[in-house]
Amino acid sequence: MPSWVPTLISALRRDDRKCNYCGKVGHLEAHCFKKQRDKGYGPVQKRPRQDVQDEKCDEAVRGSYPRTMGVTCGYCLRKNHTEEQCQTKKKALALKSRLAQGN
Repeated sequence: MPSWVPTLISALRRDDRKCNYCGKVGHLEAHCFKKQRDKGYGPVQKRPRQDVQDEKCDEAVRGSYPRTMGVTCGYCLRKNHTEEQCQTKKKALALKSRLAQGN
């Protein structure tokens, strides 16, 4: 590859566009976080959402987990489940026991 190709690629990737709303460089008004916040909208999505089918599958799995609304887990610090209900802790303990048996 010629030595000038990386320079060209990085120059093309640079985003020197300036927002007409907040004045910052790197985005346009249509994607301005400040404008969205000031208008009371949620955050602008940076990436397209995953496939809807993946989402439905995740919801089906997530729906089977026990929930306690309004509490925060003491293990993973996520909301709506207790440490006893924590799937992250359950998976970590299972991995730990598998590693102990393997040694």
